[in-house]
Amino acid sequence: MTFEYELHEREEKVKLEMVDAMFANSKLTDEDIAVISGFPLEEIQKRRAQR
Repeated sequence: MTFEYELHEREEKVKLEMVDAMFANSKLTDEDIAVISGFPLEEIQKRRAQR
């Protein structure tokens, strides 16, 4: 693996951890989380359903 690939993978993991933390805030909608995180709304909804 290249350094850039590893860095990208770490960034994605951190973003997903951030999304999981945002799910705990009942004031944030899935749309809010999508805007803040940069992930598509569909991915946010899919992740929430998996919890």
